[in-house]
Parts: sequence; structure tokens; C-alpha cells
Amino acid sequence: MDTTIKNLGIYKGHGELSPLEQLREFAIRAFPDNKEIALVNVNGGRFEAWELLANAAKVTQIEFAEAIAGVLGLSVVVKLEPEPGVLSRIPTKLARQELLLPLRDTGEHVEVATCLPFHGAGIDRAAFACGKPVKFFLATPTDLDEAIHRAYINETDHQSHRLNSIILKDNNSKDSEEVNTSATEKLASSLLNKAITMRSSDLHLQPYVKGSEVRFRIDGVLQRIALLPDGVGDRIIRYFKAHSDGMEPTVTNVPQDGRMSLTIEHRQIDLRISVLPAVGGESLVIRFLEQGKVYSLSKIGLSLKSLQIIRGMLSNSSGIILMTGPTGSGKSSTLYSMISEINQIGINIISIENPVEYKVPGLIQVEVNEKAGLTFPSVIRSCMRQDPDVLLIGEIRDKETAEIALQAAVTGHLVLSTLHTNDAVTSISRLTGLGINPAVLSDALSGVIAQRLVRQLCKKCRRPIEENELNTEEHFFESISNITPSYRAEGCEECNNSGYYGRLPIVEIFEITDEIRKLITDGNINSEILKQENHGKIKTLSGSASRLIVSGETTVMEVARVIGRSFWTDLAFEYGTKSPSSIPLFNENKTSLTGILLLTSDENLDSELQKELSSNNFSCYTCQSAKEANQLLKAHEEIVFAVVDLEEQDDEKNIEFIHNARVELYWSYLPALLLLPENHVELEKKLIADGATSEMLIKPTNVKNIFERIKAHINI
Repeated sequence: MDTTIKNLGIYKGHGELSPLEQLREFAIRAFPDNKEIALVNVNGGRFEAWELLANAAKVTQIEFAEAIAGVLGLSVVVKLEPEPGVLSRIPTKLARQELLLPLRDTGEHVEVATCLPFHGAGIDRAAFACGKPVKFFLATPTDLDEAIHRAYINETDHQSHRLNSIILKDNNSKDSEEVNTSATEKLASSLLNKAITMRSSDLHLQPYVKGSEVRFRIDGVLQRIALLPDGVGDRIIRYFKAHSDGMEPTVTNVPQDGRMSLTIEHRQIDLRISVLPAVGGESLVIRFLEQGKVYSLSKIGLSLKSLQIIRGMLSNSSGIILMTGPTGSGKSSTLYSMISEINQIGINIISIENPVEYKVPGLIQVEVNEKAGLTFPSVIRSCMRQDPDVLLIGEIRDKETAEIALQAAVTGHLVLSTLHTNDAVTSISRLTGLGINPAVLSDALSGVIAQRLVRQLCKKCRRPIEENELNTEEHFFESISNITPSYRAEGCEECNNSGYYGRLPIVEIFEITDEIRKLITDGNINSEILKQENHGKIKTLSGSASRLIVSGETTVMEVARVIGRSFWTDLAFEYGTKSPSSIPLFNENKTSLTGILLLTSDENLDSELQKELSSNNFSCYTCQSAKEANQLLKAHEEIVFAVVDLEEQDDEKNIEFIHNARVELYWSYLPALLLLPENHVELEKKLIADGATSEMLIKPTNVKNIFERIKAHINI
């Protein structure tokens, strides 16, 4: 192969496409029947482009690499282990920037692994650096990134020996200590500034391949920012422990929690620091809490309907309002916004929290300290003697706390608190399960609000949807009575090429009416009964999210990522439509779809079932022998069902075939469907007598019938 691959360049009009755009063009060639690939935005970088293209193609990234390599005439390399001495051919900085890994020097040429083997600056620089012809191999960007970090780590340590001697080594001289501290402080300060500038809620630093990995959580999703050489991460963690309240820098074998605060551009930010001993070193997580934030219900993104109902609940002088949802779903921010609605001079508000995250003027805030005997129940009892009008209780997690909170609610106090349940209605059974009397609960409860946070589309780069070209969009169109989603995520510099900027709440409100109070008092706390009674009064999480999708605030994929598979069934319940025949099972964090194994030698069956499965968001893996099937099952953990097509031959031969298949596949414990040849009426009885327990279907049959059997087995 030539030093560069200029003959593979794709041109559009008068301008050459970028390497990522060329990757998409070759993906279109590799998967000519897939129209979704042409719609994929590839401007977000190598990692995101590969992931989105592989998802659109409904294959794993390795399979995607094999398909692209087939079109390009290249080979895929999975075992990325460079020969000794070859790393010097490409400098560390170039290798990391362009994801290029030299593998071996044959004398005539240098073999290099890349994820973008197209004419461009990176490829040209690699060829120039090698000084001789280059033969390229294809690898996934994730495999390359880890292999490059692993391969160059020793060379990185050697090249940065002077830096490490300053940052990592403790010297006795005063000058060395000052320089040492200064270098570590600059690096720590740089990480904090970058995290806050990028709107991160958390900073993660953890052991990773002879070094440390730095990740930021931005809009609820972790993103890798940097890989640090061995020892640097340990020094940074020690620095944070030394400058945090309540932490001991020399202790590394027990978990520690601490606090710091800093001011950036007149913004006061508190840092909650957690250090955990782990294999390979300590793991550090820093949560950023900006003080002085102004909380307002009208500014957090609630719908007008939700806003009106919540304000109606807050107008009561007594009763308890519960917020439910997992950690990180924005419960605290919504509670503070609710408190701000009623925070007036004439009202005494006391909050009991663990810990107090935000200091709010006008509130008496008490921090729980179980080691000192300040538990939730004991603090609440003490607070009741402080003549409160409103109590904010950080969390209800035991019977004693629940009983005291409800007692306060029925004796003339307005109580706000949180509970960990998946939806609003389930909170009823959760509290009765703790031992709460249903009659007391029905009397005290004003309402329950379930909440999640979804990423908001970047207003600068979102792209209008003209027609439903993605499966998720088509399913949404069918589920809410023929309404099309408005926008797709695109990606630009403003949103760090993610397509999203900021987050919005989606809420489900369970308002306690007289009818619902009677059901609870009578012990009718079945979630389905309560849902039916609440239906039509306010939207579910899925229904709430559907409004944001239609109005162009977020996307179907984002909501499905946050809510999960129940999004589709709840959406159908909300709108009185039929649930999709198959639920899209992929999300942005997965590189593969749910897989079906097909063991057959019938090319027509293979082709037809491939099309049926592909159109319903499944991958199909075909083989012709039990040994091949065994290898596929071990290579693809996403396979959930097997279809075994028995040939037109003697029954004894088919029974022998099933015997061999049982030996090869029985370990997988997967359900299977056996397709029996036509006119072999006794074969089913013989197979059952031989111990076969799989469902059987006599041919001829059609692929839709087969697919219905698959869905029934995997509960879709």
C-alpha cells in the first residue's frame, strides 16, 4: 500500500470530505440497505462517530470495523501489541492526537493501526514520521485509545521524567518542596477550572492502565477528559485530601469524605469530595455545588399544568408533599424551588438534611450527624419544638422517620420530603410497606411528584426532522397518535459536539383526590388501580417527556435513555394506543443491539429473517454448525434467543444434530425455537422423548410468525 491512501479519498462537489465524513460514506457502501447511516452526524469526533455509525448499522463496533475494512480492502486488527522498538516511529503526541499505533517494522514498510485510514493531515504526518511506506490496519477508536495509552505509558514516563521528578518525588530541600507543591497545585487548579467551565456537576479521577483517568459528568453523562501518567493522579488526590476539611492525606486504605470551597469569577462553589480505596489506587469524586443560586419553580422548565398543580399543593397549610426519583434526578433543586415559593418573613421554615448542600437565606438548616446522635427522627422531634410552619426533611428511609413526618403533616405543618421509588404511585406501597397505617397516610398525603432530568437540545445546532427516518422516531410517531418529533441532535462547539446543552425536568404528579384517599384508606394500594384512577389528571413521566419531544426541547433517544424500556409502554398507556410490536432496545451507551442466533443453511430463510429482525432493531447472527454457533454465543453476549432450522433429512440424523447442538449450546441457557422439516410428523415426539424442551414449529412458516415466537419468549 502507498504511504498515504489518496486513492480512497471521497470527493463531494469541489471540496474533499473530512476523514470522518469519508468514514460515513464508506459505511453507506458497507450497509447499502440501511438509510439511517446517511443521517448520522459525524462532527462529534472519532469515538462518537464510530459509536453512532455502528448503532445505526445495528452491529457492534468490531463488526462495523470488519464491514468497513471489507469495502476498503484492509485488515482489522484486534490484538494491538506493538513489537519492541517500533513505538519510536510515531511520536507520543501524534499517536495520541490522531489515534495511530505502530505495530511492527517489516523493513519494507511500517504497519500502523488507525480508525480513520483516509487521506488527511493525520495520515500524512504518520507517513512522514515513519520515513518509509506505511501499511494501515483498521481498529476501533476505543481499542486504539486504550492500547496507545498502555503502549506509550513507559515512554511517556521516560519523556516526562523531569516533570515527574517535580510532581511525584518528595525531596528534602525547601526549594524542591515548593516547586513540587506548585506543580501539583497548578494541575489540580487546571482540572477544577476546566470542569467548572464545561458545566460539570462532578469530576472523577480513578486508576486506569498504569495511570489515572479524568472524567467530567456533563449534563448527567460522563465524558473522558484526560489520561494521566502513573503517579500523577495519586499526587492530585493527596493534594485534595490535604486541603479538604475532614480528610487525612496520609491515609489511603479507608474511604474518606471532605469539603472544600473556592471562588471563580465571583461564583462561590462548594466541593464535596469523596475518596475510595480501589484496586490500583484511590478513586476520587468531586461534586460541585454552586452557592447563591436563585431557585424558582417558574425557571426550572416545568410545564404550566405541572406548575399550577404544584403551587396548589404548596398553598395548603398542612400535609406532606413527596418527591421521588433516583440519585441525580434533580429532586433537591425542585424542593428548594418549592421552598422559595413560600419562603416569606411570616413563615418559619426548618430543613433537616444529610448533608446541607445549599445554604438558603431565611431557612433554619440542620445537618444530620448520625455519629453524634443527630439522626433524622431525633432532629425532627427537636425541630417540632422550634414552632415550624414548614419542615423540609431530606429523605424518608425508615418507619420512624416516616411516622414522625406524617404526624407533623396531620398536626398543622406543611412537610416536604423525598422518597426513593421509580414512580409517583409506587410511593404509596413503599410507605405502607414501612408499616404506615393507610388511614394516616391518606389523611396526611397531599401529593407525590416523580422526577427525572433529560438533556436539552442545543438551540444553536439542533436539526429539524422532516420525516421519521429513525426507528425510534417512527415508534414515537405510532405511539402518540401520528405526531412527529421536532428535532434531532446535531453537535457544535457550543455544546462540545454532544448536541445537548443543559437539562430539563420531566415530572409525573400523583395528586391525592377524595377518590384516591378512599382507595388508600380501604387498603386498595395496588399501583395499577391507583394509576387508572389518576389517569387523565396529569401526565406520566413518559407523557411529560413526549411534550418536550414534540416541542423540540429534547429527543426520543434521550428520553428512552433516561426512562428506559418502560417509556414505550407508558407512552402507549398515556395516549391509549398500542405498544410498539418491538421496543427499541439500544441507547447511546451501547454499541450493540439485542441479538438473535440463527443456525441454518437455508439462504432464503437467512435473508428474510435478517430483514425482519433488522427492521425491528435486532441483530441476527447466522451460522451453519453447532460449533460456529458456540463461537458466536461466546463472542456476542447480546444474543438472547436461538432459532435452529432442521434440514430435510432422516429423523435420526436430525436427532443426532440436536445432540451435538445440545453439547455445544446447552451452557448458554438461552431459549430456542426448533424449525422442523415438513411432513416429519413423528420428529417432534421423538425429540421430546429425547429430552428436547424447546418450542417447535413445523415448516413451512413465515418470518413474521418466527419473530412473534421470539418476542413471546423474551417478553417484548
